[in-house]
Amino acid sequence: MADDIALKNCPFCGGEAIAKNKSFYRYPVWEVGCRNKHPWIFIRAIEREAAIAAWNTRAPDPLARAEAFEEAARWHEEQGRSARNNANRSLNKMHAALSTRATTHHDSATYCRAHAAEIRKGARGE
Repeated sequence: MADDIALKNCPFCGGEAIAKNKSFYRYPVWEVGCRNKHPWIFIRAIEREAAIAAWNTRAPDPLARAEAFEEAARWHEEQGRSARNNANRSLNKMHAALSTRATTHHDSATYCRAHAAEIRKGARGE
């Protein structure tokens, strides 16, 4: 039965994971993520089993994990630049929201880069 599938802990902080049935742009999806509520660490899928299988998949090579964090950092940097550019062009109430979004992406990129550096350091045995 699908309820028997065990969730692995968060691959980043070791925290407990949770699977929730949610709505994403009016479509029902399953979301699996860390209970510590890292806003950028979750998996979405239409089927519960697929979401759990994706969550439970781990990169065996620490350098592959570091590269994944660096890729996430690049994505957050691009999203932050886009939000900042839109905020600079906006003269209405959206300015504050876009500025906040840009800051959030900057913070996420900083976290991802720092975590990638820690992984690489550990892989080198330092």
